[in-house]
Amino acid sequence: GLVQPQVRANLTHHPLLLRGVTTIAESTYKGNVLATLVRGGSALIAAHTNADVVTTGTSAVLADRIAAAAEGIARVDALAATLRAGGLPVPRLVWGGTPTFPVHARRPGVECSPGTCVLWDAGYARNIPDLEFLHAAVLLTRVISRPGPGRLCLDLGHKAVASEMPHPRVVFPELPDARPVTHSEEHLVVETAAADHFPVGSVLYGIPWHICPTVALHDRVLVVREGHVAETWTVTARARRLGV
Repeated sequence: GLVQPQVRANLTHHPLLLRGVTTIAESTYKGNVLATLVRGGSALIAAHTNADVVTTGTSAVLADRIAAAAEGIARVDALAATLRAGGLPVPRLVWGGTPTFPVHARRPGVECSPGTCVLWDAGYARNIPDLEFLHAAVLLTRVISRPGPGRLCLDLGHKAVASEMPHPRVVFPELPDARPVTHSEEHLVVETAAADHFPVGSVLYGIPWHICPTVALHDRVLVVREGHVAETWTVTARARRLGV
């Protein structure tokens, strides 16, 4: 499980008891976690509040984004008022993609249009820490060769993961120290101290840095439930076509 009773302390972001509880019976999830920690003599340290209150924490990040959006809000509101004054209809205002929709969602009379938050990606997870969405899409890749000491060659080239931005273009939870060496049309070579633990044929899961263009590189998505493929979804963006 996520809690490791054999270690002296477990460091997490989310507190186990963030909200009030009425019981810590071992038959409940939280009660079972607490009992496991107590029996193992292991501490549980949650850094959620600590990360919120520091000057560069999640609250400060959100405050900066609210301030940055304020100027744009004022300009669009002024434009809408001018249009209405001229007798033109303004049926609705659509605001905010994924980075700013939490700002606009607090305002009445607006419609938000976030998209990335549905699947989430490594880029937004790193750059927008106050939006705590879960990753719902990963890339399955295999080790196809080991071209040198400490290196793995993966079948995860430009055709499989969006490559319009600098590295890292994909993050591997099992290889937190992975450093890209080369990235070609077919392959991605990474350097990692854990290379010896992944023989040829090993499977790795990668979280794309930018999920939107990555999805459009694939014609289908395998939906996994409880460890098994339950459905196959067609990616309509893959067959996009402009009509004239």
